[in-house]
Amino acid sequence: MLIAALTILLLGGGSDSLWLFPEDFAKQIKNVVTEEMRQAELLTVFNDIKKNADSYNGEIGKMVEEISILNRRPDATETDLEQSIQSLLQKRRQMQSEIIDARLKMASQFHQNEWEKIFSEDSATKGK
Repeated sequence: MLIAALTILLLGGGSDSLWLFPEDFAKQIKNVVTEEMRQAELLTVFNDIKKNADSYNGEIGKMVEEISILNRRPDATETDLEQSIQSLLQKRRQMQSEIIDARLKMASQFHQNEWEKIFSEDSATKGK
């Protein structure tokens, strides 16, 4: 039960960790940003964010499994579990911080009208 709750909390039950971006963000960059060089830079930054998020999710998944194994051990102490869970939460905070920082960096590279088109209400609710 503990492990299921941690998995849902930390991995979103399998949902995408890039919730700060519209679902079709890369496609929208290609459609909205007309300057090829800036478009390429934005896509590179976004692809790096996705790659880092996937890496973090892999690490977090391994940590959840380690906690699951620890949880099944009869000799596991409260301190053992607390330390493992705190490490897991710290890794998650680190990932969130990097995603937020990258999003803010990207926002400064968009023109106002481009940002508004991509983050319009219609865009934000597509596929939901």
